[in-house]
Amino acid sequence: VQILPKNNEVTMLGERDFKFNGTLVSGNFEFVGSNFTFNYDSFRIDLPEIDSICFYLATEGGKRKKVDNSLQTVNQEDSSAVNAMGNFKQTSGRLYINDPGNKSARKFDASYPKFDAETGAIVYFDSKKVLDGAYDKSVYYVIPPFKLDSLNGADPAAIVFPGTLYSDILPPIQEALRVLPDNSMGFDHITPSEGYTLYGGTAKFTNGLSLNAEGLRGAGNIDFLTSTLEAEDFVFYMDSV
Repeated sequence: VQILPKNNEVTMLGERDFKFNGTLVSGNFEFVGSNFTFNYDSFRIDLPEIDSICFYLATEGGKRKKVDNSLQTVNQEDSSAVNAMGNFKQTSGRLYINDPGNKSARKFDASYPKFDAETGAIVYFDSKKVLDGAYDKSVYYVIPPFKLDSLNGADPAAIVFPGTLYSDILPPIQEALRVLPDNSMGFDHITPSEGYTLYGGTAKFTNGLSLNAEGLRGAGNIDFLTSTLEAEDFVFYMDSV
């Protein structure tokens, strides 16, 4: 575990505890936020105000690259996202460095460090790296509270986050979010047989959906009134296909 305090400032609290703002790195995971507090007796770091959680993937030559999307705290100005998060308005959690009885790590325990996200998180898709910035923050994915262990050896590409995608394009979609080969976070999904309503209107899409760096796309049929359109690559923008 490595800490990178903002402005190189750490506030000592006594009893070997301390507080800082800035960045906390554990394996391939990076936590950025404020009021992070190290508790020596519990040998954990409380993270009450997390701004973002980023992931790094190993590349050839021993280097790492950051995944394009990150887990974030909900934008408080977005009422729909705030409502979707329920009672969880601020992403927070606890990082357990090691068992309190094993502070010196004399006994190896691969399950540590562990992270418990007590309030879940949100993923936005408004980056320029997603369909050249075609979406705004009204396209987002809500992740309920989750836990991660073995952070030093965990491969972010193998982690799956259950949750729900919200947008004005389609109704809420429950499909697990994961890190994809194109360095984005997304999923593949099959619609139910009755399809999904598009843009809250009468048109419906049926078949396969995907979300990745190339945006929200579909391979299947769009039915509208008496017409049916079939294509292998529908591209769903904010207000059009």
